[in-house]
Amino acid sequence: MQFSTIITVCLFTGLASASFVQCNHHLLYNGRHWGTIRKKAGWAVRFYEEKPGQPKRLVAICKNASPVHCNYLKCTNLAAGFSAGTSTDVLSSGTVGSIGNDPQAQRQ
Repeated sequence: MQFSTIITVCLFTGLASASFVQCNHHLLYNGRHWGTIRKKAGWAVRFYEEKPGQPKRLVAICKNASPVHCNYLKCTNLAAGFSAGTSTDVLSSGTVGSIGNDPQAQRQ
């Protein structure tokens, strides 16, 4: 196998695996946590408010600034009172923060 082929395979594999980074996207309502949706980095996330007897209402569309990292979250179409929260890495199962926030840290 030629050296250039090996380099190409390594680069492609790295780029392909980076496109599957999962992120927890958090939305705030009046400065407090409102909801979390898990999606791939760089993909748009739609947050809906559901109330009994009423149709779903779109409250925000959010997306990471980077398609390969969980970082700055940009939101558009924000309903009144809603704001962008954070975008965090999804940690392995059983790790503190794998689902969202650490409740012990909030008590301190």
